[in-house]
Amino acid sequence: MSDLNRPNVVQEHLTINSHSAFHQASNIVLNNPNFNHYQNASIYQNSEIREWLGAPDTSHNYIDAQKKKQEGTGEWIFIHPTYNEWKAHTKPLWIQGKGMPMGFYPRDLLSYFQLDQAKVFCQSEPADINFFRAVIVKDLQPNVCYFYFDRRDNTQMKSSYRGLLLSLLIQMALDEPSGIYLSLQWLYKKCKAGILQPDIQDLESTLMAILQSLRLEPFIVIDAMDECDEVDCTMELLLKIAKHCCVVVTSRLDPQKVTQWLYIKLESNAVNRDIDFYIKEHLNKMGLKAKLREEVHQALTKGSQGQFRWVDCQLRSLQALQTARAIREALNELPKDLNDTYSKSLSNINSKHYQEAHYIFLWLLYAFKPITLEEVGEILVIDLDGETFDPEDRMEVGKEGLHKIVDSTLIVVDSIKNQHVVQFAHVSVREFLLFDHAKAEAKHLFDLNDQLGHVILSQTCLVYLLQFDLWDDSDISSKCGDFPLALYAAEYWPKHYSEIVNVVDNKLFDLCKAMMNDQSPQYLNWQRLYCMDNPIGTQLQREHNITVADRSIPTALYYTAFLGWTKLMEEIAGMQERESADTMAESHNIVTKDNLIDAKNIVSGEYGNALQVAAKSGNMQMVVSLLQAGVDINIQGGYYHTALQAAAHKGQMEIVSYLLQKHADINVQGGEYGTALGAAMRGGHNYIAKLLLQKRPSRSGEGSTAAGADVNIQGGFYGTALQAAVCKGFMEVAKELLQAGADIDIQGGEYGTALQGAAQGGHLDILKYLLLEWHANVNLQAGEYSTALQAAAFRGRKEIVDYLLHAEAKVNLEGESMVLLYRLLLSMAAEKL
Repeated sequence: MSDLNRPNVVQEHLTINSHSAFHQASNIVLNNPNFNHYQNASIYQNSEIREWLGAPDTSHNYIDAQKKKQEGTGEWIFIHPTYNEWKAHTKPLWIQGKGMPMGFYPRDLLSYFQLDQAKVFCQSEPADINFFRAVIVKDLQPNVCYFYFDRRDNTQMKSSYRGLLLSLLIQMALDEPSGIYLSLQWLYKKCKAGILQPDIQDLESTLMAILQSLRLEPFIVIDAMDECDEVDCTMELLLKIAKHCCVVVTSRLDPQKVTQWLYIKLESNAVNRDIDFYIKEHLNKMGLKAKLREEVHQALTKGSQGQFRWVDCQLRSLQALQTARAIREALNELPKDLNDTYSKSLSNINSKHYQEAHYIFLWLLYAFKPITLEEVGEILVIDLDGETFDPEDRMEVGKEGLHKIVDSTLIVVDSIKNQHVVQFAHVSVREFLLFDHAKAEAKHLFDLNDQLGHVILSQTCLVYLLQFDLWDDSDISSKCGDFPLALYAAEYWPKHYSEIVNVVDNKLFDLCKAMMNDQSPQYLNWQRLYCMDNPIGTQLQREHNITVADRSIPTALYYTAFLGWTKLMEEIAGMQERESADTMAESHNIVTKDNLIDAKNIVSGEYGNALQVAAKSGNMQMVVSLLQAGVDINIQGGYYHTALQAAAHKGQMEIVSYLLQKHADINVQGGEYGTALGAAMRGGHNYIAKLLLQKRPSRSGEGSTAAGADVNIQGGFYGTALQAAVCKGFMEVAKELLQAGADIDIQGGEYGTALQGAAQGGHLDILKYLLLEWHANVNLQAGEYSTALQAAAFRGRKEIVDYLLHAEAKVNLEGESMVLLYRLLLSMAAEKL
């Protein structure tokens, strides 16, 4: 739909310098009642935001489609009546190809044509899309956005709804020639300049805001919807988007909900004509004599059954044959379908290479990111039986060498971002190995399942890392080049092991114990390569050869808690205790026991210690085990400062109760949230706050009691528990705090006072309660906004501004807050009129 026909939209190109909110703005698009604008952004800033979003790059899918393009095929789509209807319609178009689920249709070819034709359509038919704006703003170019769902991608970003959102967002937001859209900058700032990741709702709202602000409507092409893992929410989004632009989707499968979609199902006659043309063109390139060429053409046409993928596989096989006799023999033994094709490819693997092929398949299926040819070369050298890796056994495994192990019908090597990435030749290969391999003739060759996959990958990574015992900080950068699998192994071995942590595998468990010896050089080198607790810091240290202090590295006990590996944590704690007991027996020195306790209470890592991590995660068994092992319940340090604060902030009620029973100090100050009470309030857990305020058993005796939390202790973002409660809108907790002696006018924290916190949060009922029942000082100055009135004005809280003015709040504002207040007052007056 054109913006000229879209209701309630006013668009202007303005330059506004009179207000700081529009400083340096060059263009603003007003969409009543909201607005969006873009501003000049440096190449560095664009790159920074692009890197932060981490959108999956499907451009190589598009390039691959271009390579497969066959002139003359697929063009019938563009004269289909439904296609022509779609060009002038607000409904998205669904194009479905033959085959469920193993069938193949030329989705790559069609998608290329759709993109190509979309560009031509944008450029050649301006009367249909925003002709008026195209005349006024001549420098505007149409935007064609695309996304290829692809389950071959091990990161799963190319098969996820989030991946689609990120890709569309980055294509639209950074396509603006004058800069970057402000809504994306706001999202970046909201996520603390890229420290946090945006949630789905933020991505959706930002995408829609930018989409409604585009000066020319984009074309959006989505390929292979059948490879999307979240079809329902994706279809819902595309229906919304289709109100503002043209959307086309291709899929091997029928859509489940087509009532609001335009729908084209590929007709078998048209597909067969395309296949016939495709075969002829490829046979012409093979240089066969006319008679043999016709024999091949007839055989492939007859056997194709509308499946381009089947034809492509047979052509690949025939091209490798050198004589007419061999080709004719192959034609007499053509596989009946794709499953049969893949089964024969498995059977053709040399028995001497079964193990290598098996490992390659497992890595392609279960690795957490795409693997490179260089990484495959390392994998094939590792001896899992002997648990060794000898660089002297390396042999250069190029593309040709790899295909001597597994042929190109099953796997390919693609050039992606200057890397040689090994992946399945087509998603149907992956589906065959996962779901249909057990039915195939070659099922006895390879055992493929996720449990075995993660066991093998864990073992491979650990054996590889445990060989590295002689590095120092200056070696790290060069070693990453010398050992291509090192970074993957360091980052992902814990993730693979976590997938099968409850599987009984003594060999793998022993490898984990060996790696989790924090006194070993292998442990130190693992942390130099990748520190789970601080991955960005590790990368900087690695790239700049910064020396890593041993004391800054988290302990093995910390990591086992961090990863939730209770059994291994208990094993490590027990091992340390036995080693300490042996040392004491030899030295007869009681100090050694104290040193053991100190070792378990070492403060390291983002969360300080293992107990804090366990409390945060809600792992009661681990909390109990750590306390029984002698960990100090009140040990301080790390993000939450104490285990009690961690549990309170995360809403772990059972653990909070247990820690209180074990005499955790309720009033320890420090950390992000100041106190346990402040942590509970910041986390929005008022039920835990109430528990902390109540009387609890005292250490002195079974029947005696000790006071609960000190309600006026200051610390953390909000300053006090009362301020946290009113900012969150917890009226009942605020009442309990005040009745327990909370100071109504105590100053501190981000918003200075409780009244200001209620005002900025828009909680009128709490604000009235503070003023009427507790006589809060309405003009007290402190915090970010100085006064409650200024906070309400800045946040646009009309009702609160009105109430505060009637409560005799002084209008003593300056600058932007004064402007905002005057605007609110004018708006309120207009509403009354």
